[in-house]
Amino acid sequence: MNRQIVEEAAAWLVDFSAGTDDRAARAAFDTWLRKSPEHVRAYLELLPVWEDGAQPLPSDGSDPAALIARARASDNVLALNRRGDDQFLSALAPRRRRLAFAASIAATLLIGGVLAWMVTFRVPAYTTEVGEQRTVRLADGSTVQLNTRSRVRVKFTDDSRELELLAGQALFNVARDPTRPFVVSSGITRMRAVGTRFDVHLRDGATVVTVLEGRVVVSDEAAGKADRWLSASRAVELSAGERITVGPQVQPAVVQADLASAAAWTQGRLVFDAAPLSEVVAEFNRYNAATIVVDEALREFRISGSFGSSDPQALLEFLRTQTGILIDEAPAGIRITRR
Repeated sequence: MNRQIVEEAAAWLVDFSAGTDDRAARAAFDTWLRKSPEHVRAYLELLPVWEDGAQPLPSDGSDPAALIARARASDNVLALNRRGDDQFLSALAPRRRRLAFAASIAATLLIGGVLAWMVTFRVPAYTTEVGEQRTVRLADGSTVQLNTRSRVRVKFTDDSRELELLAGQALFNVARDPTRPFVVSSGITRMRAVGTRFDVHLRDGATVVTVLEGRVVVSDEAAGKADRWLSASRAVELSAGERITVGPQVQPAVVQADLASAAAWTQGRLVFDAAPLSEVVAEFNRYNAATIVVDEALREFRISGSFGSSDPQALLEFLRTQTGILIDEAPAGIRITRR
């Protein structure tokens, strides 16, 4: 089964244990189940594993038996068992019995969505692996394009749209909705946008924000601390073509950005303008399984050029043309040293 689907199902199951009620999230879970039988299958397979691992079941009386009882009390549920519940369930082994309960839950959701009260305010996190990119369309019509090795968590409620970039890089294309702020957090940084397009890259503990269209307000989520440059009263509004880097060890400054370069990763390209070799190597390592290591003496060697993100050999061939650089390719990895 697809690993991403299993991760999403697991995230839902974790969320169930919180017992928080939210209409937007209930609808999101119902929509998620309806998208594919694989979603239903993943959830059903995880439920008995969750029980066997002594994890808390959904709170507020939402264990499988209680949920089925509530579901069958609804007038829009079809009966799945024609032989009698007691006779049918007694013939099943304990694990099979739990799966039968879970199957009834899933069937009820697919028929009428009447069990969606068990979902909390969160929806699953979306993840990409090495070399993978993925575009996720959100319930409000916004899209999130995830770069390689990235992870974003989405929390939609009736009043707000909140997302957290946990790792990597994402391009946000925000659907306009002035009544619900679209807020992205990453590290210590918070960004607020309405009807705009911007790129967020979490790198080495710092967050790089680049606005491609519209405007984005960038502030420090630890507002009110005197040692933070971006406090609530000193938020910075970025316009299209502007970039800022925010981090604990960074002095933030708004600079002009090359928008074509900023979005090049969406086309499978990496563009560098006098970037240190350590940064270039780090980027290639995000996209490829083969690890490149650069000696300390060459970390600040500057690189300019455009390369295919999945073609580290192009970078190595370029470096071979440079004076005083040696490339050592071995099964354990690639090392860049001085001659």
